[in-house]
Amino acid sequence: MVPNYDEILDFDGMIKKCKDPKIQVGYSGGRKALEEKIGKQGRLWAKGRRWKVRDRKTNKGAIIKRNWISCDEMLKLLLDEEQT
Repeated sequence: MVPNYDEILDFDGMIKKCKDPKIQVGYSGGRKALEEKIGKQGRLWAKGRRWKVRDRKTNKGAIIKRNWISCDEMLKLLLDEEQT
């Protein structure tokens, strides 16, 4: 069985990896579930978590599409509002 992710990274590693637009970040339940979690626990929670990342072009593992979030979306969710 082929894994559906390439690496497991800490928050900073995931953010750095997200400079590549082909990368997706895994979260069970996808964007909606992540937004709810952040709403309940804040963005600081995300910094203490480890994140599965995959290159959508090269990773051949089976996925549930809704559980993979584009890096553009991740950066908006986790960083944009931090600036305020």
